Amino acid sequence: MAISPISGSDTVKYIIETLLYGHDLPELYASVDSLSAASGVKVSLLDQVVGVLQDKLLEGSGVTLTKNNPGVNESLTISINIVGDTTPQLGGDLDGQGFGIDDVIFSNTGEKVQALGLLPISTDIDLSLGNIATFSTSNPITISFSNFPASGTAGYAVLYITNGGLHTLTWPAGTIWTGTGGYEPNWLNSGVDVVVFITIDGGTKIRGSRVWTGAA
Repeated sequence: MAISPISGSDTVKYIIETLLYGHDLPELYASVDSLSAASGVKVSLLDQVVGVLQDKLLEGSGVTLTKNNPGVNESLTISINIVGDTTPQLGGDLDGQGFGIDDVIFSNTGEKVQALGLLPISTDIDLSLGNIATFSTSNPITISFSNFPASGTAGYAVLYITNGGLHTLTWPAGTIWTGTGGYEPNWLNSGVDVVVFITIDGGTKIRGSRVWTGAA
């Protein structure tokens, strides 16, 4: 997010809402860098009192403001401690950028499901859009997967296949079937098969197993 440095006549409301609470501190620093103590700032266009930045910024839950070098070459340190915020909320999807989350207790959680409908002849299932997908067939299909985690991290996909036995399904090279003597299961001509795929090497070897089969 590129925000131009603001001048004394600009407001800081947008800066605070967008950058501070978005934890985008480098952009916040760059945006307020051009402010001078003489010009001061306003919180909004309706603000009738121009003040210095430290007086206008208020500490919120998990946020601490520290003035450095009082009376000399002052600076303001903004520290964010998400541990101190006991009721954090997201305004959208959280992208962990490949980092882990440790020591977490989950409740009332769910997963995205891709409803793919009738698949075309060649179909790539993008797991970044959801690890669970449903589809049916109307012709022979070659299936591939994209966006499995990198090697060393386990990744999986769950497929709900409707009437898969009516047409030939071709799976990625390196798919190893378990529970059926190493052979691909015989899919139902009329009904739903649920199959789970797991990989620990980025999809080089994908182990697949049918875990349920029955009526739609």
